[in-house]
Parts: sequence; structure tokens; C-alpha cells
Amino acid sequence: MFQNRGDNTFDEVGNVLGLALRLDSRGVAAGDIDGDGDQDLVVYNRNAPLVRIYRNDVRVQGRSVLLDLKATKGNPFAVGAQAILTCDDRSALRHVSAGAGFLSQSPYTLHFGVGACSSVDSVVVRWPDGTEDTWRDLPVGQRIALVQGESTPRTTALRQLNASASTTGQPASQGVSAPVPDIAVPGFRGATDTTLPALAEGTAVLNLWATWCVACIAEMPDLQSLATEYGPRGVRFVGIVMDERDKESAAVAFLTKHAVSYPQAWGGTALQAPFASLASVPNGAIPMTVVLHRGLVRHVVPGAIDRVSLAAQLDALLDEDTP
Repeated sequence: MFQNRGDNTFDEVGNVLGLALRLDSRGVAAGDIDGDGDQDLVVYNRNAPLVRIYRNDVRVQGRSVLLDLKATKGNPFAVGAQAILTCDDRSALRHVSAGAGFLSQSPYTLHFGVGACSSVDSVVVRWPDGTEDTWRDLPVGQRIALVQGESTPRTTALRQLNASASTTGQPASQGVSAPVPDIAVPGFRGATDTTLPALAEGTAVLNLWATWCVACIAEMPDLQSLATEYGPRGVRFVGIVMDERDKESAAVAFLTKHAVSYPQAWGGTALQAPFASLASVPNGAIPMTVVLHRGLVRHVVPGAIDRVSLAAQLDALLDEDTP
């Protein structure tokens, strides 16, 4: 499973997403099975289990638009049609195809990830017969049926993302009270090495992130804002860089671009493992934010933070220190 860095390079993230299994897989189809706007996977294997369904619970803060194209001339599923969606001065193109690989056929529905767009400026559809239709000012977070020759789209609201709810029976922000593991934390860019117990003196917020992580980028402004607000109250914010060590220059450029001023340290799966276990999520899944207080792990937040919730957690811990 490759994730686009946005700079013409990709990272293989199948292992951290729970997709790296020892199965003789022969085909795969991608589509929104549960109607929540993100793409799920169905994998066909030669050996048992023959069919495995992976529900997409990746915690991201982007929006999506799903398009169902209905051709009135020729094939009704509009195979061969192209749709160009534009929002916030960016355009993306998708086309309707028949056949997605060996023993595989993904839905004809076109999936567009639109990031932070609040509305779609336009959708231009080039139909298989050569004609073209344009729709403007369409909503996001919708499944939209566009019929050839009709000016009025038919919209259906998407369900809430599964990532907003826990799949383990635990809340997204797991309140715990576990001892801080004694693990070394290498310094970033020549900084002095430390340990997790040393970081846990007082109150500290650790944010595990990587340059390839889309949700990490989305939450950085909130983390920087909280660091500015709570730093004077004695809360230490530390970024834990989960990139490979040879990506240091990319990490520095990332921090500079997003105006992140709080200190950083190097991380890894050994450092994350005890926190992932506490949150009942796969080790390596990021972003992850950990709140340490008085030598204890008090909160583990898998996925992107909610600024209001994290602030409330910090306020409650700081109140504990108030006589």
C-alpha cells in the first residue's frame, strides 16, 4: 500500500495499516462499502480466507465527494467517461473503468478526496459519446449522481466516518494511568538524548508524526497553538519524528514549512509499542499523541487530535497539581 508524499515519491505503509499479511492475494477492489466516504478494500486470495474485507478506519481530516455517472447514450454505467473536479484552484481527474485487475472489479463510482474544500467549484464530465456537461457549486461530503444531459444533480449525504468511532470498544482518547516505559529517546539534529521517564517529569505531550502522514499535517497547527498556550503553564510539547533517520532534511523542511517551534526527538516502533498497546491500535499507526503526567501515561490519542478535547485533558491534569 503506497501513500503519496506529494513530491513524486511514495512510502510503503501497508504494514502500519495492517495490510501486510502472508496471503497469496490474487485480486483487489476498492470502493466505499459502508457509505462513509472513504475507500474500503476487498481482497481475493488463492488460499483461505478466500475473501477478506478491510474497512477503512484511517483517521484523517479530509473530505470526499463520490460521483455516480449515468450515461443516457450508450452504456448506462458510463464506462470510459472522465470527470474533472475542481475546488480551491486544484483539479483532479478520474475515469470510469471496467476491470481493475485479475478477478477484480471496483465499483463504477468515482471517489475524490478533496481535503479541506468546503464546496466543489465545478465538475466537468466528458461522456463516452464525446459530449460534455458541467455542474457547478456542488456540496462536499455527498454521493452525487450526475445524469447525462440533466442540469440538476441528485445528492445523498455520506455517513459519519468510521474513524470517528472506536473499533475496539474504547474511546478515541483513551484515559489510562500506566507507568511510563523506560525507553531511550534519541535527540533530533544533535540534541541531547533523553528517556521517556525524563520527558514525563511534570506534564508532557508527545506527538508521533512523519512527513508522509496526511493527518499529521492537518493537526500540526492545533498542536503548535496548544504548545504556545500551555507552554507558559509548564506543559512540554515534544514531537517524535517517525521518519527514517536519512529523512532528517525532509523533516526539518516540514517543520519549517508548518512553523513548528516545539522541540523534536527521534522515534521508532519500539518507542511507540507500549502506547499503541494501551490504545489497542496497530503499532506504527500515526499520528498518535500521548499525554504524560507525574511519571504516568494518562492519555493516548490515536489519529488526529481534537484541539478542544486535548485542551480539556491538559486543564484537568493541571488542576490536579493545584493545591
